[in-house]
Amino acid sequence: MKKFPFLFAALMLAGLLLPTMSEAQVMVRTKHVAPGVTVVKTKPVKPGRNYVWVDGYWDYIPRLNRHVYVEGYWAKAPNRKRVKVVKRHQCRRH
Repeated sequence: MKKFPFLFAALMLAGLLLPTMSEAQVMVRTKHVAPGVTVVKTKPVKPGRNYVWVDGYWDYIPRLNRHVYVEGYWAKAPNRKRVKVVKRHQCRRH
């Protein structure tokens, strides 16, 4: 009969050391991928000699939880004689 309290205490200690189901964790990562839809648009007439075409792209808007296509546009080319180099940090999340 003296073995019963020792056995009971050993089983209780082993039960405390084993992980329970409530401690299990599952991690799911998702990556937002642009739709596979190809958007075909015609370029408008070039407004001037010093303009370059900026292509359209798919942009993800988290608030709307969807992708939105941003159309291409003509932008004025930078002055080649005066170019400002800006240090830029690009964050990549994977």
